[in-house]
Amino acid sequence: MKIYREKSNIIQKKHPLVPNCGSDGEENGGTVTVFYNDKEISFVFECQYELHLEMPYSRYNDPVWRGEAVEVFISPYADKEHYFEFDAAPNGACYNAQILNLGNSDVFVRSINKSPVCYIANIEKTSYTLEIHIPFSLVLKAGDTYNDVPWIFNAYRIHDKRHYAFSPTGEASFHVPERFDRIYFE
Repeated sequence: MKIYREKSNIIQKKHPLVPNCGSDGEENGGTVTVFYNDKEISFVFECQYELHLEMPYSRYNDPVWRGEAVEVFISPYADKEHYFEFDAAPNGACYNAQILNLGNSDVFVRSINKSPVCYIANIEKTSYTLEIHIPFSLVLKAGDTYNDVPWIFNAYRIHDKRHYAFSPTGEASFHVPERFDRIYFE
């Protein structure tokens, strides 16, 4: 996916989030837009809902994915074994982790404490917007810049026990880096 600089004259494209396993429910899982500036990469989710949002967690690094949440899995260096996970619920609860994925359901997690990731949520009557702003300095090695390395990512939404993805994994798990998409900085 090509992404564009923040505040460019190019209109950012909203990418649909579709059922992750093909039969996870309605087609409309919302959209995600990805853009960047010199300091961070940003993901903006726009999601609809009808009745209520299940948000049982409210603290930093709670397991927000057990309720309404959006997630970004991102790997600078296109490393399919080592990547980052950033999850957020519309109520502001968030979860940040480094992942070691050895395949065969062997996923090891190390929580990121005191993360500089910025989350901005806005809940309306039947929709919400959730922004995740990830500093390049958090995910890149010292001395590297965002356009010097290859990137892969995926974006997800969990809504009422249904799962949606930018690039569907076709499995119950989102931890399928083979299904992550490439990011090309414009």
